[in-house]
Amino acid sequence: MRKIKKLLFTLAVLLMLPLSVFAKDKINVYIFKGETCGYCARALEFFNGLDEEYKSYFNLVEKEVWNDKNNAALMESVGKHFNFEVKGVPFIVIGDKYFDGYVSSYDDDIKSTIKAAYNDDDYKDVVSAIIDGENLDDSSSTAFTIIIILAVVAGVFFLVYMAKDNTNVVEEIKEEPKVEKALEKKETSPKKTVSKTSNKKTTKVTSTTSKKTTSKKSTTKNKAK
Repeated sequence: MRKIKKLLFTLAVLLMLPLSVFAKDKINVYIFKGETCGYCARALEFFNGLDEEYKSYFNLVEKEVWNDKNNAALMESVGKHFNFEVKGVPFIVIGDKYFDGYVSSYDDDIKSTIKAAYNDDDYKDVVSAIIDGENLDDSSSTAFTIIIILAVVAGVFFLVYMAKDNTNVVEEIKEEPKVEKALEKKETSPKKTVSKTSNKKTTKVTSTTSKKTTSKKSTTKNKAK
């Protein structure tokens, strides 16, 4: 029983594994800005003014490009990834989507893009990948995800099989004494039958002998008379 409990506990841990592997984290919203850029200030005001629901979806990452050459080079690399020549700021990147500049008419599109990126299981942080020098090819991450899922499924089936096998062994062990008792009954029952039969035969023989003795005595008395 202890082995079965351990197997069931391990099975529960494996079932919880996908939840930990694919747990939802906040996405990153990048804004490449200039220090004294008026449109950048308006964009920041918009992001900071969003309600708590949307703020729970993302982290705002600010990259100043006018005074930081590294950030400027990064913005250029991100633009090349999108096959887009970035000519000014603000330049907003959300996952694999971007917004060139900012006006208030972008607000609804930005909010829907943030929510869609947060709920997307295939969410890609393009800026982070470029910073880390990662390959942005989707096939590698998809293959890795499939391998994890297959490994978890295989582990679950293996544990279920082992649990069933142990259960069958326990049931067989419980059934063995019943078989032995049945055999004992079969072995003892013929002895009882033989003893009863022998008693009956003995009784019959005795009664027959007594009858014969009685008849002999009666014949002798007749002769004497």
